[in-house]
Amino acid sequence: MLPSLPERFNRGVTLADGRVLGYAEVGDLGGEPLLMFHGTPSSRLDAFWLDESARRSGWRLIAPDRPGHGRSSPQPGRAVVDWPADVAELADQLGLGRFGVLGFSGGAPYALVTAQQLPTRVTVVGLVSAWGPPDRPGAYHGVPLPERAFDGLARSAPLVSRAGFAVLRALLLRTPRAGAAVLGLRVPADRSDPKAPAEAADGPGLDPVGAVREALRPGAAGPAEDLRLIVRPWGFPVGDVGAPVRIWHGGRDAEVPVHHAEFLCRIVADGRLEVVAEGDHLMLFTEADAILAALAAEIRPT
Repeated sequence: MLPSLPERFNRGVTLADGRVLGYAEVGDLGGEPLLMFHGTPSSRLDAFWLDESARRSGWRLIAPDRPGHGRSSPQPGRAVVDWPADVAELADQLGLGRFGVLGFSGGAPYALVTAQQLPTRVTVVGLVSAWGPPDRPGAYHGVPLPERAFDGLARSAPLVSRAGFAVLRALLLRTPRAGAAVLGLRVPADRSDPKAPAEAADGPGLDPVGAVREALRPGAAGPAEDLRLIVRPWGFPVGDVGAPVRIWHGGRDAEVPVHHAEFLCRIVADGRLEVVAEGDHLMLFTEADAILAALAAEIRPT
């Protein structure tokens, strides 16, 4: 529990197997439900940046921590295809029937598998700065060398990768600015712009760095396993999604090349891609109004 955060960022449910699934809930609490799946590594605190935009678009936005992140219990031996069962249980406990899903960066496979396994419940799929299937030819073309190397360690030497996450965790908990530099992020001074210059980086922080720090707070194992899962074959037919899939990608995304979004758009039955020329990897937060409004328009009659 992070006592300095509002209660809506510290919610949780207990699943049938005894695990806790932590989540944040923002936006219009009487609106249409949209489940947002955070990046890798990150946490439910990504939802902070979407609060006002979700309210304006009429979304009740619910952002769960994946197993081993933030407030969510570990799930040893889990796979990407196990996630929809947790989502269904969370939705049932919250009284949700149908809902949209939104996957950011490494959350993209989790949004797609949820739509694939829960076709009668998912109304629309949004993908932003989406990481695509890692086992297709050319998947790593244009990916920066440090990321390619670290993903390789996650695939073939997971203990080494976990040690790397442990170092990042120590940096973020003890010297957040150093951890932010490793991540290539800056801590916003006024917490209204995720790319603003940093003035302070102490305390839990409702910012991109704070969201990563919260993911790693219980330990390095959960985020390390999450990376290992998304850089290996995902284990489901990625294109087998019946709901409309709306994809946004930044023309200046230096972490995930746009060909990942282009591939995903080609293989789904009802896909549409918008490349935002000046957008970067964090464009979910800087373009939240447009993205959430467009997703809302998909499920509302004109």
